[in-house]
Amino acid sequence: MGECHMPRPDLTINLAPAPLTLTVVAEKLGISASTLRTWERRYGLGPQRQTGTHRRYTVAEFELIQAVVELVRSGVSPSDACQSIQDANAVYHANQKTVCVNSIIEHAKASNATALHADLDILITRDGLLKTWSEYIQPALVALQTDPEGELPGTAPRALLSQMTLQVVREVANCKECQPKETNDAVVVVSDEPRSLLAHVIGVSLHWEGIPTRLMPALLPVTALHADVPSMLEKTRHLVTKLNAKILVICGSIIHNEAYLRELENTDLQLVLVGPARPNYLPANAIQMRTASGCVEEVVATLRGY
Repeated sequence: MGECHMPRPDLTINLAPAPLTLTVVAEKLGISASTLRTWERRYGLGPQRQTGTHRRYTVAEFELIQAVVELVRSGVSPSDACQSIQDANAVYHANQKTVCVNSIIEHAKASNATALHADLDILITRDGLLKTWSEYIQPALVALQTDPEGELPGTAPRALLSQMTLQVVREVANCKECQPKETNDAVVVVSDEPRSLLAHVIGVSLHWEGIPTRLMPALLPVTALHADVPSMLEKTRHLVTKLNAKILVICGSIIHNEAYLRELENTDLQLVLVGPARPNYLPANAIQMRTASGCVEEVVATLRGY
């Protein structure tokens, strides 16, 4: 992924940024206004406007010119730089129209990691990580898991999609905009193995909101053969204490482990249980959210006093 533009959860009305004047764009990019006029005249690289009106650059138009400036400074000629960036932009927008759940499934089945990465890159840049997860990645994972045609030996479409999802989530996490602030409002996310990818999505989304977050090493599904509550509690309490966490997010089958939840009930922690099925026992200090988006919004609202 290139520069990160992942939208935050829609907690407030997002107003479109005001367009930039020619002078402001020139100052921000460190080039002359006459150079911008020349590039517009020669290469068509400029804002959309009617003849006789002042130039006003949208964020997208500014970023396009910024990419050209970076290429020129690296030694590429202005004409080649403009052509390269405009071609890439055209391909991006053409692909943007065709990305859907089916294209993700097709690329995963074809073991086309490059195309799969491009799909997720486009979706996250356009719609944000949380919406991409809930409306595209999750449905694709479910479809691949229940595919009546099965899988060819040596292929693992669902595993590939999970791998590429984790890769782009990591790229989002590495964006400079995604660094948590220095604050005492830390969050711990606990999950079992099947929901570890969901935990990463929630964790990075909270980081994007400036909230320090740590994930517990994936715990095994809580079954009759594995119900080691004391061990789970010890690991949970250790990390919560170390970070002085205020909120504990719990994903997967663990939300149905009554013994684990009861032990966490008499604490100062706010519990956020994430899952579509209502747990058999809901502690007094817990709230259940059905989706990752709902979880992130609830945590942000709680810590910021909304």
